[in-house]
Amino acid sequence: MEILQGKVFRVVDRAEIFEPFELSNQEIVSWAEDFNGGNVSEIETVEEAIMYLLQCDFEVTAIR
Repeated sequence: MEILQGKVFRVVDRAEIFEPFELSNQEIVSWAEDFNGGNVSEIETVEEAIMYLLQCDFEVTAIR
């Protein structure tokens, strides 16, 4: 989805294990892949990364 290109995302862990943090497009995909640890299909797009993190009880907000 082109609307998400160039955005920075704020990620909040509802379980409060991680402090809130900010990630760029490339970083959110990499972080989701690392967090996934290969347990589900490969995460290749920003949209897939966001959907995965939402399923894992994170809040994801585009902030800029």
